[in-house]
Amino acid sequence: MRVGAAVATMPVISSRNIPAPAKIGAAALLAFVLTPTAAGAPTPPKLGTPLPLAIGQELLIGVVFGFVVSLVYSGIQMAGQLLGIQMGFNIANALDPVGQGGQLSYLDQLYALIAGMIFLTVNGHHQVIQALQQSFEIVPLGTFALGQAVADDLVNLLAQATIISIRIGLPVAAALFLTDVAFLIVGRTAPQMNIFFVGQPVKVGVGLVTFFIALPAMVAYVTQVFGGIQRDLVQLLRTVG
Repeated sequence: MRVGAAVATMPVISSRNIPAPAKIGAAALLAFVLTPTAAGAPTPPKLGTPLPLAIGQELLIGVVFGFVVSLVYSGIQMAGQLLGIQMGFNIANALDPVGQGGQLSYLDQLYALIAGMIFLTVNGHHQVIQALQQSFEIVPLGTFALGQAVADDLVNLLAQATIISIRIGLPVAAALFLTDVAFLIVGRTAPQMNIFFVGQPVKVGVGLVTFFIALPAMVAYVTQVFGGIQRDLVQLLRTVG
């Protein structure tokens, strides 16, 4: 239950482009591999916990795993959505290939694909599997419990996702803001020119050029963020345990 919920909610792996039998098979194989870890972990004294309650606890741990990893993707996609609004890309919607079929603009789709490639390149899925293995030692079966500390950690992770979004989208947003200021000055000096009609293609060009200039820095930053996923998961697990 714990491994299956994590696989079902984790970005990239939970993509709708991956067939459901493949996801179920991957979750079953991963659970089989991690079974010795769970069997060797310290077990609490038997407290007579009902089976449905124990299943719910394990499902919740897996969902928390997927939620923590999804926060990073949410921050990256948030940057793409905000920039897409500024550049006018949100007029045309595209299917999200990484998430659960939500509607995104083409810029959001590009950010999501880059994030997915970086996640796999830095072996982010390996880090999640290692954190899952450690979870059976930190939070043995049947001992999961929510508390104020867990809620505080989740809020902090949500704040970090917002910071990620700002840092990723700031270069392009600043360039688009300066472009708007330039258009405002031109519109005041030449009122007869339809500045909004002329300026939209220019904004798209400026945004794309700035995006590709800032792309190496963005890739380095996202790589650093994904490199700390296992640390964040283990820290949250210690709070839960």
